[in-house]
Amino acid sequence: REVMGFGDVKLLAAIGAFLGWRAVLFALFAGATVGSVVGLLGALAGRREWSARIPFGPYLALGAMLWLAAGPQCLSWYWTVLEAFLHKAP
Repeated sequence: REVMGFGDVKLLAAIGAFLGWRAVLFALFAGATVGSVVGLLGALAGRREWSARIPFGPYLALGAMLWLAAGPQCLSWYWTVLEAFLHKAP
């Protein structure tokens, strides 16, 4: 069973060509996170079956737009939080 179609790969290639490899990683993780939250909320609200397929392309595009809006700042915030969490752990 395919998880990601070839169109998603082409979209990631276009994001990488225009915005760079960091934007590809950011768009992939941000898109997966937002898509998961939307899918989970839709399933919990009863609007969608648990096994329903969700198109991934719009969430990849949203991740790329988030990168354009505030990607480097989000990465900086993430590393700051991660560093504080790691220093806090015993």
